[in-house]
Amino acid sequence: MWVDCLVIKPALTAIQGLTMAQYMIEPIFPNCEKPDTVITLIAIVGIILLTFINCVSVKMAARLQDASTVAKTLALLIIIITGIVRIAQGHTGNFSAPFANSIGKEVNVGTVSLATYSGLFAYIGWNYLNMVVEEFQKPARNLPISIFVSVTICTLLYTLTNVAYFTTVSPPEMLASSAVAVTFANKIYGPAAWLMPIFVAMSCLGGANGNLLTASRMFFVSAREGHMPLIMAGVSVKRLTPLPAVVVMGFAACLYVAVGDVFTLINYTSFVQWFAIGLSVVALLYIRWKKPDLKRPLKISLFWPISYLIMTVFICAIPLITEPLQVGMGIIIVCTGIPVYILFVKYRPQALTKKGDQLTHFFQKLLLLYPDTDKFEK
Repeated sequence: MWVDCLVIKPALTAIQGLTMAQYMIEPIFPNCEKPDTVITLIAIVGIILLTFINCVSVKMAARLQDASTVAKTLALLIIIITGIVRIAQGHTGNFSAPFANSIGKEVNVGTVSLATYSGLFAYIGWNYLNMVVEEFQKPARNLPISIFVSVTICTLLYTLTNVAYFTTVSPPEMLASSAVAVTFANKIYGPAAWLMPIFVAMSCLGGANGNLLTASRMFFVSAREGHMPLIMAGVSVKRLTPLPAVVVMGFAACLYVAVGDVFTLINYTSFVQWFAIGLSVVALLYIRWKKPDLKRPLKISLFWPISYLIMTVFICAIPLITEPLQVGMGIIIVCTGIPVYILFVKYRPQALTKKGDQLTHFFQKLLLLYPDTDKFEK
């Protein structure tokens, strides 16, 4: 839980913030190197703004999410329709030899498994629904439907969008571009091309907002279960938002923005994330074996978790052999959770508990929080 809350989720928010910043400054620096400092500052400002919105109002954060979803879908539909028109006009040259640029480059199981990290990153949003399941109406019915519908729509839209890109942008141009949608728009839409980075930036802003909205609930529940500082289980009396959890989530995301490189963050955090998901699936299978009669509101065939686990092993184990440095860093990050669990959860010293209670009560009074757990009273 420590690793997921303070490593994976803030890093994913940082990735969205950095991507948003790159698209925002693309029209300003169209044909030259983008200054890293400007990208970093814009990403930090964006995350701070989102943190403020999520602290002030859940409804405001939800409306922002709706607006960004509309902007994202509209941009994707524009690109897809353009791609269909281009294919009808016969612009299919980039599809004739799709793997031509792989000749002379190292292509093996390891590089393919690493490449899947960037691909799967676009679809990982489905698991955020699980973090807000307490706020669902009829979760046993609506959660599976929401995941199935959203993954299906995203797969269809993203696949068609990539096909549309190849009708205009060649593979070398795509590899050289830091903002493929902008490169595509500049070639097709002429004076109206400036609209595309705005749409994409809003989409990334919505992605970062979704991370803050949902992952802060993980902080919140972890604290309620005693796996994070108890203050994280506090709710603002005036705003009815999990204010401490949102603030810590936003602060951690700003720290990860300092890394600066999106693909480095994706490679590090993707291994950690998929490794954690794999362990969760192993735990699920273990519980199904040891406690077959346990009440389960949601129950599916074991075929699906076993298949999922096999794929998770593939994308985690193979890079461990081919890219030991990157994956090794991910393992070290995971292992940092062991001493934290032992010291702060399993065998927490009495003096540490007392000091933690004092800080909890201080911040509870300072920030006007009420507890979502009776542990505040102890």
